[in-house]
Amino acid sequence: MKTLPYISFFCAVLFVACKKDSPPLIVENNSSVETEIPVKYENTNKAVLFEFTSTGCPGCGSWGKPTVAAVSTTHGSKVVPIAVHIKYNDPFLTDISQAIADNRTGSRWTPQLWVDNENTTIINSSGYIDGVASIAMMNERISGKIQDTDLSLGAGFILEDKKITAKYGLKLTKALGEEYYLAAYLMENNLRNDQQGSLNNPVRHHSVIQDAAYGAWGKKITATGEAQTVEFEHTFVHDASEDSYVTLVLWKRIGNRYTVVDASTFN
Repeated sequence: MKTLPYISFFCAVLFVACKKDSPPLIVENNSSVETEIPVKYENTNKAVLFEFTSTGCPGCGSWGKPTVAAVSTTHGSKVVPIAVHIKYNDPFLTDISQAIADNRTGSRWTPQLWVDNENTTIINSSGYIDGVASIAMMNERISGKIQDTDLSLGAGFILEDKKITAKYGLKLTKALGEEYYLAAYLMENNLRNDQQGSLNNPVRHHSVIQDAAYGAWGKKITATGEAQTVEFEHTFVHDASEDSYVTLVLWKRIGNRYTVVDASTFN
């Protein structure tokens, strides 16, 4: 059994959550794993860079994938890339990726690169993607992500017999009745497959969603108005590898749409 590394540092929210008058810790567990999994929290808010893509989309190979790689390199740990595969009988398409794709507003074409809740793929007057303007908008949105000290995300996980069991949670102090959804996604890098529009095939696909705990949007969490900690444990069904990791996304539902609040990756 191997314990994979995780990001860790304490935050002010942790201190608040430990007060005697704080609500008790809630833990839901659907796993038979008896090993204690430590959860380390971080409160550095990160932007999600959604890559709405398909292996059968030429523009996804010639512009989408290289742009995601470049922007992710520029911003490092400030951004969480998630490849959402859809359309054209893509081998990486799942019910989870389809649900996230259907959560978009506007046109559904690919490639589209979104930062959190906004499409940052700009089309020029000739009907083509304006790469320079699009990247400038992505950089602005990622750099402008505002720190929210009233919440932090945390996780830890173990890999055993090709199965990842994750323990993950949320610390927050929000107004009474505010509703959030905490999703945990099993992700994988270095998946080899052909890609239309790529100069060389097969290529390595990164940040691919393989599975999710408790559905595409995760668990509903209602704020109490006080400091609270909510944690869950889940064993993913999909076989994992050394290239697998866990990404948490905190969503907030507004009307019929789920909007990104925060995200973090644990690997």
